[in-house]
Amino acid sequence: MPPRGQAPRSSHAGCFTGPSNESGRNEIYVQPFPGPGGKSQISTNGGVGAQWRRDGREVFFRSPDNRVTAVPITIPANGAAVEAGTPGALFSVRPGSEYATSPDGQRFLINMPLEATATAPITVILNWAGRKK
Repeated sequence: MPPRGQAPRSSHAGCFTGPSNESGRNEIYVQPFPGPGGKSQISTNGGVGAQWRRDGREVFFRSPDNRVTAVPITIPANGAAVEAGTPGALFSVRPGSEYATSPDGQRFLINMPLEATATAPITVILNWAGRKK
């Protein structure tokens, strides 16, 4: 069962990926759709926010230590179980950040807070209409 607020995602290669907390923590699974083949866990230490590379050969997700992680995926033509490679961390993001990946999986758009900067003071002029005369 997916955690609240996290829906499965489909790939162009005919598979679904999504989180499940049936093991007691959020993990990322891949499953062929439609058809035979069971779901395969592709995260090793938890994960959320799974997204497919457009060609279906890689899945990205955010690990519990806030690293965007990539897993190479092989989808057999015979409908057998999906084969997942070794997950590899790409880069770190701030906790709770959302991201989007380019179709080729080479670029990411990540929401980031603006750096705190000194704000210029605001000058309030009272009775400005009276000063105009």
